[in-house]
Amino acid sequence: MKIIRAAFLYWLLAFAAGFVLGALRVMLVEPMLAKWLEGFAPLVAVAIEAPIMLTVSWVAAAWVLGRRPAWTPAETLGMGGLAWLLLQLAELGLARAMGASTAAYLEKVTTPAGVLGVVIQLLFAFVPLLVVWRSKALADN
Repeated sequence: MKIIRAAFLYWLLAFAAGFVLGALRVMLVEPMLAKWLEGFAPLVAVAIEAPIMLTVSWVAAAWVLGRRPAWTPAETLGMGGLAWLLLQLAELGLARAMGASTAAYLEKVTTPAGVLGVVIQLLFAFVPLLVVWRSKALADN
C-alpha cells in the first residue's frame, strides 16, 4: 500500500506541475518560438520544459520518499512505474477530454517533440530510484 500511495502522490505532484507548464508551453512559448524556428518550435519548447519537469519530478520524488524512510530499489521502481502508468492514462484521458482521438494522440507522440516528451516521461519513472541511490551515496560518504 505504501508504494501505491507514494506513486499516486508523486504522479499527482508531477502531473499538476506538468499541466501548468504544458499549458504555458503551448500557449506562450511555442507561439513565440514559431516566429524564429518555424517547424522546430514544438521540439524546442519541449526541450526548454524538460529540465524544469525533471527538477520538479526530483523534488516531488524526494519529498514523497522522505515521508517514509527505508525504501528499497524495487519499491522505488514500483513507485516510479505505477506513477508512469498513471501519467500515461492521465495524458491519454486529457487528450480524449479535449476532443482528440486515441489515434491522433498516438500520432502526436511520434513527432520529434512527442518523442522527447516520452523520453522525459520514461526518466520520470526512474527518478525515485535515482533519488534513493543519491541519498544512499551521500549517506555513505
